[in-house]
Amino acid sequence: MPRTHSATGRACWALALAVVVAAPARGAQLVALDMKATGGVPQGTADALTPILVTELGRRPGISVVSQADVKALLEHSADRQLMECSDESCLAAIAGSLGAELLLTSTISRVGRKWVVTLSLLEVAKAKVFRRATGETLGSDEAAVEAVVGAVHNLFRDSLPDDMKGPASMSRLGFKAALAGFTQAIRDPKQDGKAGRRRLILDLVNTELDYDAAPKIDMLDTAIRRQVYTLDNEMLDARDEPDFRRLLHARQSWLAVRQDLERVKEIRQRARERGVVPSAQPLRFEEPDPPDWPDAKLVAAYKRDVEPARRVVAQALKSYRGRDQKGFVAWWSKEHVSSAERAFVDGHDSDERYGYSYQVVALHAIPPWLLERAIESQQKGEMLVYLLRFKKGEPDDDRYVYLVREQGKWRIRSW
Repeated sequence: MPRTHSATGRACWALALAVVVAAPARGAQLVALDMKATGGVPQGTADALTPILVTELGRRPGISVVSQADVKALLEHSADRQLMECSDESCLAAIAGSLGAELLLTSTISRVGRKWVVTLSLLEVAKAKVFRRATGETLGSDEAAVEAVVGAVHNLFRDSLPDDMKGPASMSRLGFKAALAGFTQAIRDPKQDGKAGRRRLILDLVNTELDYDAAPKIDMLDTAIRRQVYTLDNEMLDARDEPDFRRLLHARQSWLAVRQDLERVKEIRQRARERGVVPSAQPLRFEEPDPPDWPDAKLVAAYKRDVEPARRVVAQALKSYRGRDQKGFVAWWSKEHVSSAERAFVDGHDSDERYGYSYQVVALHAIPPWLLERAIESQQKGEMLVYLLRFKKGEPDDDRYVYLVREQGKWRIRSW
């Protein structure tokens, strides 16, 4: 006779499943200090392995990792940054404790003959003492050191953590702030892997149990995205060369990708709330940042070729402006706009003195695609657009547009 399930039985199973799905996760926040080199190993090797260690720790279920680089970034402008110079276990535990972490990890790498040895020490922050140690060993060349790191992490968490050492399966607000500070620095450095930091931040928002705790983190990330995109927009205009410009542009596009991640997190949490289940990171893809849309290459080349005479006019006008030579400044303007030139000269110096403004002509390699688009549109109308970068007390602050028109076969300024 075939086995059947009653409606009551199915309801019980459904209720049990719902209880399991809705059960809050438990985990621990861990502060991972930089790896130290011993036994004749260069410190550079340990430095190169530290990001790998942090990434591997982050793969352990229920472990939220804050790196020493994150903490340094957070304390960079703080009076407490000298804490990072301490070396004894009680002092290090105090750093982790200030972030709300349950655990602190120290690590060393050494070499005996052809054998790499990675030693990990896990400290319980509340008691400021070592809870567990583990090692990973491999034979081989420099590449084998990575296997020793992976093996050491596996051995360290071979046994689960005691329940009294666990907390929420997400970072504290200050821990999240530290991770965000570290990501903000890493995303500008082509030598660092910004992808790992991006995943840590977004997955933490998914794993944060209470909306009460998630909301300030979401606000923190949302504010950082807006500030960084604005800052990078200005810094690009001051890029020293083409590679520097590309680096900053990629960082900007990466922040826009994080903004998309954040919107997905909000939707994931909203759906989970409506269904009464724990938010899941399964819908997240962490796709590569979208490349910016560049204008047609031929139109860009034509603008950069034809704009040179207009740029020289603006450069000469700016030289007169800096030298407070009003007559020389006005001479570079079209005759129809002399009164505008005189007003721009007077009003400009008033605001410059008040706010500490200064200006420079933006290099052609430093013009982003959306500004090139606008410049090409002006060129097609018979005008020429030259960009200035405004500095506020020496820091890139905003862009400024200078429009020029043809007058007796020469470019002359019509607005500044």
